[in-house]
Amino acid sequence: MANVKITVRRRLLILLMIFAAAFLGLTGRLAFIQIVNSSEYQEKAMEQWTKDVKIPSKRGIIYDRNGKKLAISATAYEVIVNPAEVKDKEAVATALATALDMDQAALLEKISKKQSSVTIKKKVDGEIVKALREKELSGVVYNEDSKRFYPQRNFASYVLGFTSIDNMGQDGVEKTFDKYLNGFPGRSIRMTDARNQTAIVMQPKTGDILALAVKGDYDNNEPRLAPEHLLATWDSLTPDQQYQEMYKIWRNPAVSDIYEPGSTFKIITTAAGLEEKVVSKEDRFYCSGYVVVSGKRLKCWRSTRPHGSESFVEGVQNSCNPVFIEVGQRLGEDKFYKYIKGFGFGEPTNVKLPGEANGLVMTPARMGPVELANISFGQGIAVTPMQLITAVSAAVNDGYLMEPRIAKKLVDNEGNTVHEFQPKTVRQVISKETSAVLREILESVVSEGTGKSAYVPGYRIGGKTGTAQKAENGRYVSGKYVASFVGFAPANDPEVAVLVVIDEPGGFSHFGGQIASPVVKSIISDTMRYLDVKPQYTQEELDLMKKPLVTVPEVRNMTYKDAIKLLTQNKLNHQLEGGEGETSLNSLIVDQIPKPGASINQDGDVILIVKPTVSQ
Repeated sequence: MANVKITVRRRLLILLMIFAAAFLGLTGRLAFIQIVNSSEYQEKAMEQWTKDVKIPSKRGIIYDRNGKKLAISATAYEVIVNPAEVKDKEAVATALATALDMDQAALLEKISKKQSSVTIKKKVDGEIVKALREKELSGVVYNEDSKRFYPQRNFASYVLGFTSIDNMGQDGVEKTFDKYLNGFPGRSIRMTDARNQTAIVMQPKTGDILALAVKGDYDNNEPRLAPEHLLATWDSLTPDQQYQEMYKIWRNPAVSDIYEPGSTFKIITTAAGLEEKVVSKEDRFYCSGYVVVSGKRLKCWRSTRPHGSESFVEGVQNSCNPVFIEVGQRLGEDKFYKYIKGFGFGEPTNVKLPGEANGLVMTPARMGPVELANISFGQGIAVTPMQLITAVSAAVNDGYLMEPRIAKKLVDNEGNTVHEFQPKTVRQVISKETSAVLREILESVVSEGTGKSAYVPGYRIGGKTGTAQKAENGRYVSGKYVASFVGFAPANDPEVAVLVVIDEPGGFSHFGGQIASPVVKSIISDTMRYLDVKPQYTQEELDLMKKPLVTVPEVRNMTYKDAIKLLTQNKLNHQLEGGEGETSLNSLIVDQIPKPGASINQDGDVILIVKPTVSQ
């Protein structure tokens, strides 16, 4: 009996010691947590007690050069649900589905998940959130956000670009200046003005891009909408395929796409030849319709009606390929290459827009006689529209190559200038004297040559037409062309240079002088008045303007003979333009400039575009 009592006492003592040790251990652990590691656990507790919801700053406003708002940020909201706090999940799902135009079943499944919070929808308008708040839905939170808005919708799409759902710049100015627009609340940016044309307009003296527009474009407010031509099959495409299709729409052809410039590149050949003194205005040439180079027959665009004997100036006016082939031969591969690179081809212009391509330029080592001849009239070299307008601007700007400037300055929300982008001269490519001669020659192209359709009364305009056959898989494709015209005004002191590029023009004509130059004419006419450059009329122009207005009659689908008769009856003159082949009185008029119904002065010119009768 005594032994049993001793055993019980020992067990109680051992148990007491165990409890005491456990108590001391817990006390020590508690002291370690609360005293030694208190800061760590306080931090972890704070992470559970608080929710860090970032409210992004509103993106800065994008203005045009005159202070007009092109991109703004409006207040929007992000709708979030905390499932554990939702009392009636079905009622909340129904209310949200109705207000946000979402699927109720999918919403119910989403807010039934065992998560601390779920995002329902971003970029919700304030009016919708106001209505939801009045319902006092349990567990629903509305975080303030901002939504990018473009008042002019698709105006200057490729310049402005767009933002992601998280307000990050994805393309255009939005991407290039993202750190300023997104990173500094209230900060804004002023950018150059843009007008709604199919063109690039540059100020040669500063490099300012006054306009850049591409058709077709996209609505900046809805940049991810499926393209119309793919609506029927859009849902069947994979996400990767959908992205690839959207990328085709988002990419900016003015800086990302390359093409063979054709005859507009003859401006560069002319500038190089004049600067190196291998050709002068008075030099004589002879066009027989083609030139044979290393056994290869290279045609003039008017091979069935050769230009015959002509001066160099007339060769430029006529855009005669044999003339430029000979100038290229006189220059040689090395010298020609020096000017091609000097004018900026083969490398980005450094315009502040994403995705700029280098272009394709052949080195002298790879440039044989045929390649040299082709490049001299604009084939065998690939450029971006931005490179071409920049190079031509340099050629007529006393030879000074300017870096394209898409933005002028950054300002804060109080109007203070934060940073100013000064005009940047890259280099002088040709002399002032050569540039003056070049401007004179190119002015004659509009007054007397293939660019007559770009003529604007009261303004001296210079320019050059371009028609290039398109290449696919290394071969030129019959019937596919790129028509273009580059012009500048005033010709003696250029304020603007304009490039219009039309890819695969429809209709009967594919010549730049017939379809692109009238567009340049319209842009220059409007831009000169917009910039308040006063017209200076010649006496001949003043006399013509005093004559009464005449309505241009319809002469399309008439024979050349009948069209002349009708125009004469209406006291109008005409100019004739056509493609390959022989033109006769029975040739069909396929187009006219101006169009029927337009009003022009009596004795004014109507340009007739004919479908020639091909000689047998």
